[in-house]
Parts: sequence; structure tokens; C-alpha cells
Amino acid sequence: MTDFALVALIVFGAGIVRGFSGFGFALAAAPLLAFILPPRMIVPLVLLLDLGAGLIAALGAYRQVRLALVLWLAVPSLIIAPFGALLLAHLPHDAARLGIGLVVLAAVPVLLLRPRLNLQAGIGRVATAMAGALSGLLNGAFGLGGPPVALIMASSSLPAAAMRATTIAYFLIADSVAAASNAALGNAGHRVLLLSAFALGFVLAGNALGTALFHRFGAAIYRRVIALMLAANATVLIASVILDSL
Repeated sequence: MTDFALVALIVFGAGIVRGFSGFGFALAAAPLLAFILPPRMIVPLVLLLDLGAGLIAALGAYRQVRLALVLWLAVPSLIIAPFGALLLAHLPHDAARLGIGLVVLAAVPVLLLRPRLNLQAGIGRVATAMAGALSGLLNGAFGLGGPPVALIMASSSLPAAAMRATTIAYFLIADSVAAASNAALGNAGHRVLLLSAFALGFVLAGNALGTALFHRFGAAIYRRVIALMLAANATVLIASVILDSL
């Protein structure tokens, strides 16, 4: 019973992050869920919950979506995601947790530098496609495709609302494929489905609160919140792996 209460609290908080940023659910939830659930259960769980939150979030954000950018992200992501799910099936427990933490931590400095790319043409499109491919790999393996997309969005000159909406639209596609890939490989079982059904309401409540916070404060603090979120969660996860090895 204690585990269910902890899961509810964790996914509610992660839902707030997701509602504000447009992604971030796995970033916020996975490091904390790793203390009470095995990685092979966490990944399909966060994918299913993130997908549920994404369906709701997309209804209020679709007018700001940059469809061309979604396609440049999604096509390579869809190709690569099944290989990520295959990687998950063969990764040791600690390697998966450490991999999540290192990937997230590596994203923080680039976000804080705030470069400006034109994502609509030239090198910007190439960078967008590469971010999509890496996101697909990480999403399939760890349920953690957010950092590459956060980086490419934050490196653009798009307004915060467009960054968030485009990210929401992309993950609606990416999470669907990554969840299906994990299910096909047997990473999602009946326990994951039952826990997802229990936790979804808490995720949606957090998502609604996060969306309200974005509309109130998002334009001014969007990039800084994402950087802080990445750093905090990466630190927690890496520390947990180190402590377990002592």
C-alpha cells in the first residue's frame, strides 16, 4: 500500500512538470520510481502515463504546433525507437539507471548556453533530425526521449508556447511507438497495465496544474525551469546508483 501511495505522489509531481514543460514526465518520475520499481517496469509505465497526459495536453496546444518540426523529429525517432526497446531488454539494472542520469546531466549546459538555431532550414533541420533519432533511441530504451528534444527546442528562437506545443505533439507520436515496441518485446506486463490504470488520474491532475502554471509563468522562466529539472533529476539518479554500489 505504501508503494502505491509513493507512486501516486511521484507521478502527480511528474505530471506538474509535464504540464508545464510539454515533456519531462519521465525525467521527473523515473529517478524516483527507480527506488521502488525495477527499470523494466518503469519504462513502459512512464511511457503509458506520458501518453495519456499527452493526449490531454495536445487538445489545448495544437494551435501552436510547428508541424514541419514535428515531422523532422518524428520520422527518425520512429525508425530508431524499436532498437531502444531492444536495448532495454538486455541492459543490466544499474547500467540502465546510470545511463538515464548521465544522458540527462549532459543536456543541462547546452540549455543554459541558449544558442539560437534556425530549425526551419539547413543545419537546423539536420540537427533536428539527429535529435529525433537520439530521442527515439532513448525513449525506447529508457522512456527518456526528452533531453534531445528539449535541447533542440531550447536552442531555437521559437517562443515558449511553440516550443512546448511542438514538444507535446512530437511525444504523442514518439510515446505511442515506444510503448508499442516495449509491449511487443514483453517489457510491459499486466502489472504495468494495472499500475498505469491506478496512476493515470494522478498524472492528469498534475498535468492540469502544470498547464495552468505554464500559462501564468511559462514565457518568462521556461528555459530555466527545464535546465533546473534536468540537473536535479540527473543528480538524484546518479547518486542512487553510486550509493547502491557502496
